Amino acid sequence: MNINIDRFDLITYFCSFMQSSQIKIMAKARWLLFAFATVIQIGDLDLNAQDSSAISNAAELYVQAFAQLENISLVEKKLLQRIRVSQPDAKEKTIQVDEMKLLERLEPVLELVQTASRLDQADWGNEVDDAPWIHLASSAKQLQRGLMLKARLHIEEEEFEEASNVIVSAMAFSRHIGRDGIMIARLIESSTFKIVANLCAWKSTAFPKPVLKRMQENLSNLPVSMTAKEVLLAESQYSARLSQQNGNPYPKKQIDDFLKFYDQVVAFGDLPLDQFEFQLKKLGGSFPDNILIKGVLPVISSMRHQIAVHEVNTALLGLGLKVLLRGPPVVKDAKDPSGKGPFEYVPLKNESFELLSQLMQRGEKLTLRFGS
Repeated sequence: MNINIDRFDLITYFCSFMQSSQIKIMAKARWLLFAFATVIQIGDLDLNAQDSSAISNAAELYVQAFAQLENISLVEKKLLQRIRVSQPDAKEKTIQVDEMKLLERLEPVLELVQTASRLDQADWGNEVDDAPWIHLASSAKQLQRGLMLKARLHIEEEEFEEASNVIVSAMAFSRHIGRDGIMIARLIESSTFKIVANLCAWKSTAFPKPVLKRMQENLSNLPVSMTAKEVLLAESQYSARLSQQNGNPYPKKQIDDFLKFYDQVVAFGDLPLDQFEFQLKKLGGSFPDNILIKGVLPVISSMRHQIAVHEVNTALLGLGLKVLLRGPPVVKDAKDPSGKGPFEYVPLKNESFELLSQLMQRGEKLTLRFGS
């Protein structure tokens, strides 16, 4: 099967890979369920049936929001997918009438997400088939786009404090997703974070500095994302649980070696990207006949690179806010988490600028543009 990773995000890639490979040990995992995320329906939930203020687990409220999102029409979902979260063109566009109507329709769901985002705990459940992952990939992105539409409206009406609150809530939502630990959750965190980062960077030059400073402080107080090593450890534990299920078609030695392999990957999981790739390839060569390990090698490699991309994008957003508050000289003191060299600052028109990392993705340096 030929997979164009440039056109599909790594979530889709993992699902396709799992279907085409022989890694049946993970076939019951949440990864495979994601392949059907857009067609499987879950029952409607009555948001009035349970007082959201009595819930301390943010994940429970997010699950309710995912379910409520299923009530919007296909036309509305397509409109939501087209919501602009970055501005590559010179011509600025204001929110349209159909987008305003969609925002009114989504407001109760978005309020639920914002309520959840203010909670500290987000426990998605750690049993094999227990976590509510069926809708997470597509629904999380749709909710983020809805939140960014709400933030745009506040900005257009010069309600910058309210816009800042929505952006911070959306960032917290992304971080909550990643707290589950396994690869797919961490990758969804990355993709939903990028939606928010793009909008924040695009509109950042419109914010008054006092509001921008408070937003920067609030963003810095959010829980940090899980490291690559933490994700690998969670994935190793998750795989161990899967291996104990009935109906496993693989010989015991293959499974034992697979779990031993994962433990060794965890041991060097905090190495810089280049060193990690070297060690991963070397370790994979130690198990030449294990089809499970052969299958998972490109998955782990892609995951590690995507985490590095997320770390750099997070640093780019934080640095850009510092530039807006303190000026371009702060760039020279910033460290690129990829370890490949300093960030680059490129001034543009109308007080806009770009920040570039030396880390490459799809043949280009990772870049975040601030302003229109």
